[in-house]
Amino acid sequence: MRTSKRSLPEDFHDSKRKRIRKTTTQLQAITSWDQTPYLVLLEVFKHLSDKSRCVASQVCRAWNNAFKNPSLWRSKSFVVGGPNAQNAAFRAIQFTKLFGHNLQELRITCRHLTSSTCKLIIENLEAVFLLLAASRLRLLVVAELELDRFWRYPNLRTSAAICLVNFIQSQSGLEEFAMKSAQFSLQQGVCLLDVLAAASGPKITTLDIEDFFSNQNAVGVFGAFKTVLLKFENLSSLALNYCYLSDELMEHLALVLKGRLKRFTIRANHDEPGETISNKRWSLLKLACPNLAVYLTMSAIIEVDNVLQILAPSMPLVSFYMWPGFDPRLDTQLEWQLTVTMNHVANHFHESLEELVFNGDNFPDSLDDELIRTIARCNQLRIIRMKITANINGLHFVRSLCGLLKEDDCTLKDVCITLCDIFVPDDVHARDQINQLVQEMQPFIDTRGIDLEFRSLDDF
Repeated sequence: MRTSKRSLPEDFHDSKRKRIRKTTTQLQAITSWDQTPYLVLLEVFKHLSDKSRCVASQVCRAWNNAFKNPSLWRSKSFVVGGPNAQNAAFRAIQFTKLFGHNLQELRITCRHLTSSTCKLIIENLEAVFLLLAASRLRLLVVAELELDRFWRYPNLRTSAAICLVNFIQSQSGLEEFAMKSAQFSLQQGVCLLDVLAAASGPKITTLDIEDFFSNQNAVGVFGAFKTVLLKFENLSSLALNYCYLSDELMEHLALVLKGRLKRFTIRANHDEPGETISNKRWSLLKLACPNLAVYLTMSAIIEVDNVLQILAPSMPLVSFYMWPGFDPRLDTQLEWQLTVTMNHVANHFHESLEELVFNGDNFPDSLDDELIRTIARCNQLRIIRMKITANINGLHFVRSLCGLLKEDDCTLKDVCITLCDIFVPDDVHARDQINQLVQEMQPFIDTRGIDLEFRSLDDF
């Protein structure tokens, strides 16, 4: 017999009504996205890539309006050159046409592959800077321009300098300027800095000109550079090469930047001529700027006398990076005395050093005991980065370091050790033993809140 609708149980109708209400609620949720509060939409858009923002802007009018908000386009990073130079150039130019007037922070990284890439880089820079002439940037970074690569095209070096000078002249609100590894000639570089000082000098608080000049120039002895650098009177952060400095310049920096300079980043290279800064001048600068912190990178400087002269005891050294740059042609008995360097660091900077980075993968002798003593003695040390050989010496260093981390007064919080297999291991089981040590340390470092990382070059 056929069952009538009227005879169906009541809970059947209740279940059906619930399903209808649930479906209706879901549809309402889908159709209410265009009612999302504007500030919430902006926050969502801030976490999207440019491509995702473009796709999302086509959903509805409300989303498109959020897409056009200037706050989304204040900061941008470009890569010019590289393996996809043409596509990268097209994207950079298109972005600049659409949103360049909103930019406040611009970061450009140059990627050199071939001689033709040099031409593309200059063409891209000229196009982008021409479109940005009416913008008002507060931060400008142009990294790795490396004009020494343009040796086949001297006219391009001139074009690059003119392009940058013209653009900087149009910017009167720059607060941070970085042009690391630009490699200008002395005349071109001083001219560009002079234009920068005239346009934005009083507002510049951060100036990064590391490797700004070609490495054959002993910049510090030229009066034109000293004059233009001292025009930046409000610097709180300055980065440059050691060969740009002189005792006279340090004395003037102490007067001009008194109480303002807080971060001084210095790179010392083995092939750069220059004047050694006296301990007296470091004392003068530290007295004038009591909050000063020096971040020193020393690359392939071998002779111990030169090393110790650079590491003046009065320098307020906070971070020290050292790459020995071993050359097997040298007489290691005469030239290499890194144990002396490590002892010097421990003796004079144990109250200030917070970060120690040592790249020793190409150094044939053991420095393990000296490194451990240095680490143990520096009572402000928080961060260490080491690149060591995964052999029996490396195992000894890791075992000593793990013991040091277990001490109650250990200040280390961030430790990264990279293991390398460049030399033939003295013990084929060294890496396995190191890994076992790390596993045994894991429960302890978790309770102490230490960020300990061991990695191999194979991981890169």
